[in-house]
Amino acid sequence: KNNAVVIEKRDREHAWDNSYIQIANNAQSKLFLAHNRLTSAGLESRVEGSHPFALTANGVSYGFSHNGTIYDFVDEAKKRNTSDSFLFVEHLILQNELNDDAHVIARLKKIIAT
Repeated sequence: KNNAVVIEKRDREHAWDNSYIQIANNAQSKLFLAHNRLTSAGLESRVEGSHPFALTANGVSYGFSHNGTIYDFVDEAKKRNTSDSFLFVEHLILQNELNDDAHVIARLKKIIAT
């Protein structure tokens, strides 16, 4: 919306209620991302930890979602009541590694191998 990332989230009981369906039907964007999944093992199902997420790095807004568990971040996600995926991307931003494709791919390969 107006070149900004807009995130709409619902809890489990309202994941596809009429208000959400209406938003999806009326979306006017070059890119629209919808994500519906189970919570990663060991994490509490909460709207705040649900996908998709939005983060900003170097003045650029990113919207993302991920299907799977990034075990390196599960313990911290439990403490912060959020998602392991969110923490992974936050880590890349804090380490200023988000724009380094080779580094992101190397991190993902390491995660896959464990």
